[in-house]
Amino acid sequence: ELARSPQSSDVVRASSLATIQRETQRMARLVRDLLELHRLETTGELTLRTTDIVLVAEDAIAQVILLAEARGLELTFTTDAHLPPVMADPDRLKQVFLNLLDNAVKYCRPGDQIQVTLRALPPGVECAIRDSGPGIPAGDLPRVTERLYRGRTDIEGTGIGLALVQEILRRHHATLTIKSVAEGPTTGTTCAWMLPYAAHESTVQQDRRPSALVT
Repeated sequence: ELARSPQSSDVVRASSLATIQRETQRMARLVRDLLELHRLETTGELTLRTTDIVLVAEDAIAQVILLAEARGLELTFTTDAHLPPVMADPDRLKQVFLNLLDNAVKYCRPGDQIQVTLRALPPGVECAIRDSGPGIPAGDLPRVTERLYRGRTDIEGTGIGLALVQEILRRHHATLTIKSVAEGPTTGTTCAWMLPYAAHESTVQQDRRPSALVT
């Protein structure tokens, strides 16, 4: 209405158009994420195959590291040496990393750290994304994986990302665990899950020296 009004100044008209663009983009993301979640929920099981999870994580990190650096964040990646392959859908697994990293980048403050770690444990590969951001209030934590739930409205988002992550991991026979501290001198959030090894990997590699791959 303001943009079309002949009485509106150029400044008001430009501001109105910017609002329309921003909200249109938000709705487009919301529709895309809802459709993606619907497809996951209505299709059969994912096709899991032997996957190098290190390559998947590196690919996801490469897509967000420049944005993280532009926002003054330190993003690091640490993995055990000779990490055994896991059973996964590589594209969907990359989506898990991207959604969680996107959340961390959006909510963290300049100077905060984001750590991606992969560890070989007897049940499988433990994946974790930790940040030193403001954390999630205790009252919001039980609901963050509900679709359309948003604890904060001052940060751009659709409220679908974590619901999508949870559903993808469920199809990988994994469970998303979220721990967060929002009060006190040390705050932050950790999102973790465990992926089973590929069928032919019956034992965990003995050489587990950590090596930082991305900083």
